[in-house]
Amino acid sequence: MLNEERVKMMIKLASYEEGQGKEDFKVNSYYRKDYVSFRTIVTLIWTTIGYGLAVGLFFLVNLEKIFEGLTLAKFFLLGVLVVIGYIAVLIIYGMMAGSYYKKKHNEAKLRVKRYYRNLSRLSKMYKKENM
Repeated sequence: MLNEERVKMMIKLASYEEGQGKEDFKVNSYYRKDYVSFRTIVTLIWTTIGYGLAVGLFFLVNLEKIFEGLTLAKFFLLGVLVVIGYIAVLIIYGMMAGSYYKKKHNEAKLRVKRYYRNLSRLSKMYKKENM
């Protein structure tokens, strides 16, 4: 005889495993610090690439205006501004990525805990029914 509560629990667990559970199990396989550090580094690498492309595109579009009255002092000032802008963007993106990935890891960990708790309840239902 089928236990309706047990079937509902099995459906709930299976849908989690096939959906969000795949990502949650991957995230939960890392320690939080390792996951956050790795993801933040990857984000900073892509941010560096994006910043380089944006600055390069800006210089290509405004090349004539930039070189029109360029002196050595203006060249160094422009370089310093680009570097300061890069550092500011890296700090902002690094902080945002770190907090985002900490939150993502914590939420995944809670969902995986809930999954294992429900799996344990399902096991107890089977044991109770077989006795």
